[in-house]
Amino acid sequence: MGRETLQTNLVWNRLGTTTEEMYEVASKLAFSSSIRDRADNASSICTVDGEVIGSSKRSTPVLSGANRSTVRTLLEGRYPLEALSPGDAIVTNDPWFVGGHLSDVAVVSPIFDDGTLRCLASSIGHVADIGGSIGGWSIDTRDVYEEGIRIPPTKLYENGTINDEVRRFVRANVRLPDKVMGDVEALRSANTFAEARIEEIVDEFGAETFERATEDITALSRERLRNHVGAVDDGTYRSGGTWTVPRGSEPDVSFRVELEAVIDGRTIAFDFSGTSDQVAVGINCPSGNLRGMISYIVRSMIVPESEKTESVDGVFDLSVPEGSVVDPRRPAPTGGRHITLFPASYCVIDALGKAIPEAAMAWPSGGQRVVIDGTDETGRTFLGVNTAISPWPARSGKDGLDCQAFPTNVKNLPIEMMELYTPIRVLSNNLVPDTEGAGRTRSGFAQELRLHNPTTKEFNVSLTSGASDRPEGVQGGSAGRAASVESRTRSRDLPLNGSFPIDPGEVIRLRSPSGGGFGPPDERDAERLERDVESGLITPTRAEAVYGYDPADE
Repeated sequence: MGRETLQTNLVWNRLGTTTEEMYEVASKLAFSSSIRDRADNASSICTVDGEVIGSSKRSTPVLSGANRSTVRTLLEGRYPLEALSPGDAIVTNDPWFVGGHLSDVAVVSPIFDDGTLRCLASSIGHVADIGGSIGGWSIDTRDVYEEGIRIPPTKLYENGTINDEVRRFVRANVRLPDKVMGDVEALRSANTFAEARIEEIVDEFGAETFERATEDITALSRERLRNHVGAVDDGTYRSGGTWTVPRGSEPDVSFRVELEAVIDGRTIAFDFSGTSDQVAVGINCPSGNLRGMISYIVRSMIVPESEKTESVDGVFDLSVPEGSVVDPRRPAPTGGRHITLFPASYCVIDALGKAIPEAAMAWPSGGQRVVIDGTDETGRTFLGVNTAISPWPARSGKDGLDCQAFPTNVKNLPIEMMELYTPIRVLSNNLVPDTEGAGRTRSGFAQELRLHNPTTKEFNVSLTSGASDRPEGVQGGSAGRAASVESRTRSRDLPLNGSFPIDPGEVIRLRSPSGGGFGPPDERDAERLERDVESGLITPTRAEAVYGYDPADE
């Protein structure tokens, strides 16, 4: 290994470590549970051209991909390089190039050394509240204006001094101003930490070596990814489906995603022509979100885990029909954009799985996102966020994982934290037996939450559970389970997507969906099936009926 190559790898490793530390700073300092406890944030470092050269592995993929588009858009539009100064911090939550909905706020900070702009740090997180619809995930909106306050790219800090007018403006338009601004300051602190680390790296290796290394990181990433794409058989691989989103008393909304993935040499073209037009319900997904998720999927499925890559520019093309649910025109509502983003991502996974059988998997499912808000018996306003996380689907040769979100990586909020932030009590949080997508390899099991309102006050629940369709199995695998929600103490229908009150004393049960199975269930390994039965996650009755299990054979 030559000296320059060694230096590039050392700088690359240091940049990766820096982004992990950025992520930790944002998580530790954040005021809201979404960033601090649920890991709904991302940290990256970009070149002055907007290329990602370091990103935390713990970043949630949709936001990690958004860091690049955010920095690029800022540099090409509102803030060219000459408009940046040391100590600046630019804030924005525009859904069309940040996180796809208003609750995801980005803070971008230029990093200077000896008066020269070396790179930019970008941190994105789902803040506590953004005004408008409660919790930031509602689909019951007609346009983005109903969803909350939109912050155009704006310098919150300039030359190290806060713009107090911007701060007051944001605080005046959100329900939890201390938490929201605390989250924003946590993201800025992560960038400030990165600035100190970059100064150390430049001082240690020298400015010239740092500049060359960042160029090499981009070139190496692109070349590695191209080479791995080139090893996949050329061809046209298609996927698609129709999903129905139930809305309680409101009419259901259906949308279709069509994908054609063409692998030609060392490039991939993803064409979503034929996908449904945008709708007047908050499930539209800006294409920048989809691009970021595709970047993650391509690297995950094609690049060996032992190799690092960052940039995907010039490796894949994305064609999306303007005005569709995956490229809506402003001011389309996007609050529940994950309801569309995940199926579109699944189509990418399915199409690439046909090209790379060893990386194939069954159809995943989105989890249930629940926001509970109100005023408690002391008059305190509260807002709590949690997720009944759907498990991984079955994979080629591997079972799905329980309580591991896919294709995002947010966490369950610990019961103690939910009860700390809200008056709600969690009666149980467990896996549900017999809810797997059966197959030669099976999916993980659905997660169930039972929530109790022990107070004398009525609270509001905002729920997004995604589509009512059962996630499909592949190659003979069985379908997974759809999400459900019900009241355990009174007879009434509750919407899978929408808002409803939870009365004093009422108990509601949320049950996440589960992914599909892979391969015929009767081909499941006997030892694996026996362990499932012994654990109680698959009952003997289901094991016999679905898998052909016979305890007498053991």
